[in-house]
Parts: sequence; structure tokens; C-alpha cells
Amino acid sequence: MTEMSINNRDIAEYGARLLTYSVGGTTFNHNLTSGDLCMIPTVLSTSMSTRQLIVTLVFKPCQMGGDAKNTDVFARLRASTDNISRFEALLLSSGTAEILLPDGYFYSCIVTAIGAPSFDGSGEQEVTYTFTAVRHRGLQSIPIKGNNATIQCMATTKVPCRITVFAPAAYSSVKVMGITVNNIHANDTIVIDGISKTVKLNGINKFADTDLIEFPALRPGANKIQNTAADAVVTISYYAVYA
Repeated sequence: MTEMSINNRDIAEYGARLLTYSVGGTTFNHNLTSGDLCMIPTVLSTSMSTRQLIVTLVFKPCQMGGDAKNTDVFARLRASTDNISRFEALLLSSGTAEILLPDGYFYSCIVTAIGAPSFDGSGEQEVTYTFTAVRHRGLQSIPIKGNNATIQCMATTKVPCRITVFAPAAYSSVKVMGITVNNIHANDTIVIDGISKTVKLNGINKFADTDLIEFPALRPGANKIQNTAADAVVTISYYAVYA
């Protein structure tokens, strides 16, 4: 079983194993009404920030599939240092890293601190990494049937979503989640993507043929999905973000 992956790559590729990790809580900022000391203020709005993720890795004195037998301590130290360098090159070149941990959640992360390595006579080195992170599940895709449906969004905050529509017949227009797309031919696939902020028909920009003002999003809990083309195949996809 993979202990931890980063950008879909097992950390074992870098001679690393997961020692410890901790996930901090989310900070909430409330805009409150003013009141006297006897009254609880009313929450007007709330914004949520990222959470802190701290990961400590142990880097082995050999690459994956190798061993450190019959090598002196300096050779082992060089090998584990090489593993650290390769790992940090991946981490720092990716900008936002996608980390999967044993708790089953993904963390979209930006590294904010890298600790100094500590090592022993075995040649292994421990390094602690600190990230600012957003916790989420993998991509969820929900098929929609008929003109009206209700789906449950498992996120704890409002999240962008992707609407995919396969048209089995030609339509002058299709309206899904309040967004109208015009001039659709049979067997066309329309993607209104609130995640990447694009609208495409068969992979080609289709934004001009829509009345889009705001990209689609889901709120936590029940969401009603209205679709004017009942025979079209509609799928709603999103990442469940957990504050």
C-alpha cells in the first residue's frame, strides 16, 4: 500500500517513507453584527482559510529497489541526500502539489517551510515539511436523469463543478443549472467547466454560444439540477472540499 503520494507518484520512488503527519484545523473569519454584552452577535458572513499540514519523511540511503549494504556511512549519506534533492525538486517545481495521505484525503498544498535534515549512522535522514493545504476527496461524478434531479454535495463549503452534456440529438439550445448553450448538433459533447473556467463543445471553445454569467458551483447539501433536454446524458463532477 502506498504510504503517501505526491502528484500521483509514490514517495518510495524517492527512497522515502512516511514517518508522521498532522493536519491542522481550518481558521474561520466571521463578520459579525455588533451587540451588547447580553446578546450573541449575528453572523453576517464567514470566510474560511487553508489549514496547516506537517509531514515528516525518512529518506533511505539508497534508491527504490536498492540497498546500502557494504557501503560506508559517507556513501549512504550521499545517497539519502540525493533522494532528498530529487524529492524537493519535484515538490518545488510543481507549484501546488497534490498529496494523498493514509487518511484517504487529498491535500492541495503549497510548501511553506522545509526543515533541516537530521541523520544518523545508518545514513537515513529525516526532513519535516510544512504546507498550507486544502483537504478534499477525489473527483466525484454524478449522472443526472430527467429534467429535474437533486444531488447531495458532500463538501462543507461551496465548490465549483463541471457539467458534461452528451447530446443524442440536435438542439437549438440546452439549459442546465441556469446556463444556456445554443446550436448543438447530434452526438456533440458540451462541457461547462466551473473548475477550469472554460466552456467547450467537442474540445473547442464554445463560450460565445452561451449566456454564461457565472460558472456553475454546488453548495453543501442538496442541490436541485434542472435540465431542459431530458434525453441528454448529463454528468455533474466536483471535488468535495472539507473545511
